[in-house]
Parts: sequence; C-alpha cells; structure tokens
Amino acid sequence: MQGRYKAILIDKEAYAMELSRYIHLNPIRARVVNKPEDYCWSSYRDYIGTSHTEWIDTEWLLTQFGKDRKGSQERYKKHIEKGLKVFIKNPIKESIVGIILGREEFVNHIKEVLRGKKAKERDLPALRKLRIRPTLKR
Repeated sequence: MQGRYKAILIDKEAYAMELSRYIHLNPIRARVVNKPEDYCWSSYRDYIGTSHTEWIDTEWLLTQFGKDRKGSQERYKKHIEKGLKVFIKNPIKESIVGIILGREEFVNHIKEVLRGKKAKERDLPALRKLRIRPTLKR
C-alpha cells in the first residue's frame, strides 16, 4: 500500500478526522477492495459498528460526529464515503519532518518538547532535522 508503518504525533482536533478517512480509504486507492468495509485488516468496521475488536478504541473519534453512538457511526460512515467521491490529499505530506502533524501552535510545542533534554539522549533521524544549528556567521 504505502510502505512501512509510521508513527506521527498529530494535533487530533485539527487532523484526526481527515487522517482517519485517508487511512480507511487506502485499500480502495490501492485497488485491493471496492469498499472500505471489505478490507479485513482495517478498523473501519469497528468505527461503523459492524464489528467489535476489544483493543480498538473508536470512542474519541466517533464523539466528534455526535453524542449518540449509532448516529455518530452513521455520520462517520458518510464522512468516509464522501471521500470516495472527491480527491483526498494525503494529510501526512503536511507533516513536519515526517513526525508532527498539526496547527502551528501544536507543531511549535512539540518541537520544543523534542528539543528538550530527553530528546538529546536519543539519536533519531527525524529529531536530527529539528536541531537548531548555528549559522555560518556564528
């Protein structure tokens, strides 16, 4: 589909719904299935209420579509199906150094945390891109 699994920090209020739609439509874009519910490795069926996997937590995202579970599942399904009719751009391409996705304030906060003491103890390629380097003049 799109290569190996990537973990990124996301600003859930701003990006979670779009990212979820993009992910649930990946098997269709890859021409593996015709409908998102047909892909057996997806959590989509848990979100629309046709399956229940104990370790998948759908609660937070579904509450963004309403308070009653059945209604929010139906609205979530419509949200996903709307993506079948229009082009959905890859929200991950908007991420900063491939690990942070969100509004400017969120990104700046995460950068500060990652530049902190604990981050210096780790040698992650993405963190190296966030390091502040002295200018040539300095």
